[in-house]
Amino acid sequence: MIGGQYAGGPMLVKLSPSGNVQWAKTYADFRHYAHFHTLINTTDGHVIAMGPDSYVINHGVSDSILMLKITYAGEILWIKKFGTGGGSRTGKIKVSPDGGCILMINNNVGFPPLYNYIVKVDASGNIEWQKESLRFINDAITRDVIMDGSFMYTIGDFYVTNTIINNIEVNKINLVTGETVYSRRMMAPGKHTTVQRAFLTQDTLYLAAAISYEPSLFNYVHHFGI
Repeated sequence: MIGGQYAGGPMLVKLSPSGNVQWAKTYADFRHYAHFHTLINTTDGHVIAMGPDSYVINHGVSDSILMLKITYAGEILWIKKFGTGGGSRTGKIKVSPDGGCILMINNNVGFPPLYNYIVKVDASGNIEWQKESLRFINDAITRDVIMDGSFMYTIGDFYVTNTIINNIEVNKINLVTGETVYSRRMMAPGKHTTVQRAFLTQDTLYLAAAISYEPSLFNYVHHFGI
């Protein structure tokens, strides 16, 4: 189990099949406010826990992403922090075939201008490559990341503070090198389009999007499309 109090530090608890506590640990820096919200199994037989970490300097909040790789006995293999400055928030983390992971970060969420990027981390916690997740769209937010063998797809759209919220972008990226295979931008003129989920079946990528528009003042029409 994962969790933690905002001012008490992140916490991990391992339970036996019968529900008994086998061990419980907290991982915290002095005067940092962190908690875990994601726990995933890696392909090399360990666990990665992740969540936001914040601290205050001179009345200004600095946010980063705290990530730990641990054994099933609770032993720490490595601790890393990603992202600096205000508003660093993760949207997705995906396991990679080499025992590492792909970390997606949306920076300055709630306080545009917004930046987003992808970080490829190996099994030892080292950064292999990092790059902007969405290339064509300003103030964009990445909504989903889909793994496909040695490739990955990043899907996103405009952030809600933009005046024209009608663009969706899809990027196919080489998982090993980080090179972009292709980028596609789609739009629904005059409509607010937001990606909800993405699905990959064999050779087809489906995007599930919420579409809304205002034909007259305060008269909104909502649709859902794939």
